[in-house]
Amino acid sequence: DRGDSTNGGCVYGNNSNLIVNGGDIRLRSCRSPIKDAIIVKNYTQQGGSVSASGRSNSNGSSVSIGLWVSNDIMISGGNLTADGGYGVASGNNITISGGTVNAQGAGNDSGSTGLAATNTLTITGGTVSAISGGSGGEYTGPGMSGDVIIISGGNITASGNNNKYQSGGSAGIGTGSAASGTFTSITITSGIERLVVTKAPAAYAPIGKGNASSSVGTITIDGVENPTADSSFPNLNFAVSGNTWTFTPKNN
Repeated sequence: DRGDSTNGGCVYGNNSNLIVNGGDIRLRSCRSPIKDAIIVKNYTQQGGSVSASGRSNSNGSSVSIGLWVSNDIMISGGNLTADGGYGVASGNNITISGGTVNAQGAGNDSGSTGLAATNTLTITGGTVSAISGGSGGEYTGPGMSGDVIIISGGNITASGNNNKYQSGGSAGIGTGSAASGTFTSITITSGIERLVVTKAPAAYAPIGKGNASSSVGTITIDGVENPTADSSFPNLNFAVSGNTWTFTPKNN
């Protein structure tokens, strides 16, 4: 169950694999020493409900990650809710094919991404919400990030529009306002159920580059490379409202 501010409630196993098939698991970061709510080598979820909060005390400060996995995260069912400096973060790959994932970044600096893969982030199904945060400065991460991002299914919401610092420059999917380096590619196909992506006001676009020195490689949506707000797509309806892009299949 959720640990209190004195005793904590974390799962800590750098060389362990955690497989969740059912049940109701609620965890908060350990208080002393402060650690992420869940730290494991590989994480697989096929069912059940997991809540992992990086907030280590009652006033809501986020000082650690909700779910940190050094290798791979694979989610095919169940419900996962995680928040913290990063909500959900992987040192390798994240694959989501089903279930419900709510990942909220709420850190004090640029490490406030909701859903972050170091290498490849793949979403083929499920309901996914990835929201960036930021409680201590305007430099925030994106809602969703990865060196390679492939989205071919699912009902997805991604936002880099942190509530407190509206001048921030994070994309919903891509890079944030303090990122550096190059992200290889973002590919979104017409197999999605629905995709709603919101940027912070200073970002270049909801999908792609934030307003930092980072850059992205090719962005391909429904076969259209490097689209803009004026693009049209063969298989997707595309609506623009303020800082938000919404995609739905034309056959719905």
